[in-house]
Amino acid sequence: MFIHKSHSKKDLNNIIETFKINIDNPKQYKKRELLRLLTKELDVLEEIEPETKYYMFYNIIELKDYLSSCNPKKLLSIKEKTEIILHCKEIQQYIKNGFNIEYSIFENEDELHNLCKYIQPYGDIPSVRKALWKLKKHPINKFNYEPTISKQTQAELDRRNLIKNKYPKHLTLSHGKFLINFD
Repeated sequence: MFIHKSHSKKDLNNIIETFKINIDNPKQYKKRELLRLLTKELDVLEEIEPETKYYMFYNIIELKDYLSSCNPKKLLSIKEKTEIILHCKEIQQYIKNGFNIEYSIFENEDELHNLCKYIQPYGDIPSVRKALWKLKKHPINKFNYEPTISKQTQAELDRRNLIKNKYPKHLTLSHGKFLINFD
């Protein structure tokens, strides 16, 4: 088995702890040694306990596929990520100007559509999600681009949303006379 180099030592340690893989004190090893030990353990391991909170893997095959492919959170270099965030700011500027193409940097709507298609696969970046979600509120509903979000990011967003909606914000007004004493 081959583990892709884009997975950081921290990610590997997290996987070892989450799935209870038999490696004692994995934090003491360097990444190269940890990769070797993890590969050996995964070769002899036949099944894992399903994990549905963060990784959402139900069997060993899904875990091996995940580790052998590129880490979904590290698809871009810093330069590429900065460029995508800049494109998101351009889209948000279009939105803030009342969805008016004349007051934006775009020449026409085709250019905007192409840019949306370009940033759509990078939905794990918060700026991309925000730009595409706000663009859906177009008055004519011309733009319907769903950001592509990994399982882990979607699970994290769902947890945050649950916490946010569990205790809704509300204001209570009381009328009448009140007596306040300061000692």
